[in-house]
Amino acid sequence: MDRFLIKRPKLMIDTCKVPASVDDEDHVKSGTELKTNELGQCEPSSREGTSDDIATLTHVSDSCSGYFPSYWKKEQWLEKIKEHEWLVVGKGDIGCRACKSAGTLGPLKSQGLKLSREWIECRVSCFGDTDEKKRQSIRKKIFDHKTSIAHKRSLEICEAAKKEHIEKATARQESAYQENTCRVFRTVYTLAKLNRPFTDLPVLLNLQSENGLDVGRVLQSDHSCADITDHIAKSMRRKLVESIISEDLKIGFMIDESTTVSKKASLVICMKVVFPKSDEASSMFFVLVQLADTTASTILDTFLQALYDNGFTREFLSRNFVSFATDGASNMLGRKSGVATLLQEMFPDIIVWHCSNHRLELAVADVVEDVSATNEMKSFFDKLYSLYSASPKNQAELQECARALSIRLNAVGRILGTRWVSSSARSVRAVWQNYAALVQHFENASKDTSRDSKQRATYKGLKDRLNDTSFVLNMGLLFDALVELEELSLELQKRSTTLMRAHKLIEEKCLVFESMSKRPGEHFLISQQAVRSGEFKGVALQKGRMTAIDHTRFFNCLSIKMEQRMLTTRSSHRALGQSKQDEDKTKYQDLLKHMEVFDKSKWPRDPDICFGDESIKHLCAFFRISQAQGAVSGFREYVSDMSDEDDKVPERLKQLLDVLKTLIISTAECERSFSAMNDILTNIRNSLSLENTSKLIFLKTVGPPLEHFKPESYVRSWLGKGRRHADFTACRSKQTEKNKSTVTAGKKSVWDLLG
Repeated sequence: MDRFLIKRPKLMIDTCKVPASVDDEDHVKSGTELKTNELGQCEPSSREGTSDDIATLTHVSDSCSGYFPSYWKKEQWLEKIKEHEWLVVGKGDIGCRACKSAGTLGPLKSQGLKLSREWIECRVSCFGDTDEKKRQSIRKKIFDHKTSIAHKRSLEICEAAKKEHIEKATARQESAYQENTCRVFRTVYTLAKLNRPFTDLPVLLNLQSENGLDVGRVLQSDHSCADITDHIAKSMRRKLVESIISEDLKIGFMIDESTTVSKKASLVICMKVVFPKSDEASSMFFVLVQLADTTASTILDTFLQALYDNGFTREFLSRNFVSFATDGASNMLGRKSGVATLLQEMFPDIIVWHCSNHRLELAVADVVEDVSATNEMKSFFDKLYSLYSASPKNQAELQECARALSIRLNAVGRILGTRWVSSSARSVRAVWQNYAALVQHFENASKDTSRDSKQRATYKGLKDRLNDTSFVLNMGLLFDALVELEELSLELQKRSTTLMRAHKLIEEKCLVFESMSKRPGEHFLISQQAVRSGEFKGVALQKGRMTAIDHTRFFNCLSIKMEQRMLTTRSSHRALGQSKQDEDKTKYQDLLKHMEVFDKSKWPRDPDICFGDESIKHLCAFFRISQAQGAVSGFREYVSDMSDEDDKVPERLKQLLDVLKTLIISTAECERSFSAMNDILTNIRNSLSLENTSKLIFLKTVGPPLEHFKPESYVRSWLGKGRRHADFTACRSKQTEKNKSTVTAGKKSVWDLLG
C-alpha cells in the first residue's frame, strides 16, 4: 500500500510571479504556494489543499512572517533584492523564489543534484556577533547559491515555463503512455458526439478491455470523462479562435435566448466566418451562457464577456465584426435600447439583420390578420392537432382507418402559428394525404355508441367541415402557398445562403404569388375539379357554412407583405415610425445595389474596363478592407475573364467576397443549437451545468466526426499540463465489482449457466 502514498513531483508556482504559460487550475494542489511583497517578504496564499498541505503551509507561514533582516537597512535590502530578484525573506531568514517555484528539478535533474530545502522554505540564516559579520556571511551564502548548479537549473525551469517548454518536456517524458490515453480520449469523444452520459465511460472501457484492448488502469470514471470532455472542448474552441485572430478574418455573430429544461435563462451565441481554405462560409455554434435576466443591457454584457473570455479582443472586434443577427424580440431589436442598438453604439459599422425566417413568419401572420377567412382554417387544424396529440385512442383508430384505406398516415400539426412555415406545410400535406382516413374516422366516431352524445356531435361536426367544398378549396389554396413558402424557408435556413441569393429568392417568390393571384396553383386546380365533380379522394362533398378564401386577395396580400417585411435589414411593427423603416430599407437597397456588380446576369454585354470600380471601393470602405485598390484590380480581372467556365475568383478579390458571404441572413444556427441542447439536457439529465452543456453542444455540432478526430494533440496538451495518463501507477486504480458481495449464490449460478 505504500506505493499509493507516493506523491508525484509537481511544479510549484509562485503566485506573485506566475509564468504566463501556467494554468493554475491544471496543477495539483500539493505543496505550498507563497506570495511575496515588495520587500521580498513571504506570505502564504489562501488556496486550499490536502491535510499535508495545510501542515506544510502552517510551518512555512510561521517561519516566513517577518520583514527584511534586522542586520540590513531597508534601503540596503531593497538594493539587494533589486540585484537578485529571486531573493525572498521570512522571519529574518532568507530564501529563493526560483527554487521554490521549481519545487523539483524534474527532467533537468541529474545524479547527486537536488534543491536546498533551506532556500525553498526561507530558512537560510546568518552567523556572526555583529551586523557587519552577519551581512558578510549572508553575502557569501547568496553568492554560493547564485553560482550553484541547482539554482541555475531552477532559473532554467522558470524560464522554460514562461516559454511553455515544461508542457513539451513532460509530454515527451510520458510519450510511451499516449497510446492507451488516446483510446480513452476517443471513447470520451464518442460519448459526447452520441449524447451519452459520462457514467457510460466505465462500461465502454470495460467492454473494450473484455475484447482484449488495453485501455490502461486510470481515467476510467465519470469524473475523468467530464474532465477530458472539458479539456477537448476548451482546446478545440481555443484553436478556432486563434485561427480566426491569426488570419484576421471578418466574422459575424448571431444570438438568441431560450430557457433550459431546468428553467434557466440562457443565451446561445453562434458565429459565421469564411476560413482561408474554404469557398463557403462556416456557420457554427460558439458558446452557451447563462443569463442573470433578459434585459438588453444584461444580454449585451453577457454576449461581449463571453467573446472576451474565449479569446476575442475589443480591438479585433472593432476591426472585424461585420454582421449581427437576432430575432425580432423587443429586447433584441428595440430601437431605443435593444441589444442591436447598444451594440451599434460600440461598433457603428456592423450590419444588424433581423432573421429572415422570423420575418417570413411575420409576413404570413400579417396575411392571416388581413384575410380573416384563413383563421377558420387555422382553428380547424388546431382542433385536429389537439384531438390526435392528446388521445392515443384516437390515434389508434385513425391508424386503423388508414390501414383499411391503404393510406400511409402522416402526423397532423398546427398551421400558421409561431413555428416556421415548413411545419405548416407538413401539416397541410398530412391532411391532404390523410383526407379519406380522417373522414372515415370521424364517420365511425360519430356513430360509436360507446361515446356520449356530445362527443358524437363533435365528430359529426368535424366530418361536416371536412366534407365542405369551401374547406377543400381552402386546403388546396393553402397547400400551394405553403409549398412555395416552405421551399423559401428551407433555402433561407441553409448555411451557404448569401444575402444576394436570399434577395433573389424572395423577389422570385413575390412574383410567383403575384402570378398565383391570376392563375391558380396545382393543388387549387385539383380542389376546383373536385368541387365541380362533387367528390374528393372518394369522399362526397357538400356545400357547408365555411367561408372560402378569396385566392386573388390572398396571394396579392402575401406578395405585398413579403416585400414589406423581407426586403429590408429589419422589419419593425407597423406602429413604429415610418422614417425608421424607410432608413432600414434604404440601407438594404444601397447595400444590394453595390453587391449586384457580382451578379453576372446583370452585367452589360460589353462592360467597360472600369465597370463596378465605385461599388468595389464603396464595399471595401464599408467593411474596412485596406487593400481596396487590389480588390478593384481583382474585379477587373474577374470581369475581363467572362468566358471562364470554372468561375474562378482572383485572389485579390477573394477577401471582399468572403466578407459578403459572412453576412448573416438567418438565425437558423441558433435554433439548431437549441435543438442540440434539448437532446443533451433531457428530463433525466437536467442537472448538467450550462458550462458543461455548452462544451457538449460544441463537440456535438462543431467537432469533427470520430473518423476525423485525432486525439494525439489533445493528449499531449493534457499530459503537458501534468495530468495523469491512462497507465499512471502512483494512485489507486478503478474499483471494480463494488457490488460483488451483494450477488447471491442463486443469481451467480444462473450467470454461470447462461455465461
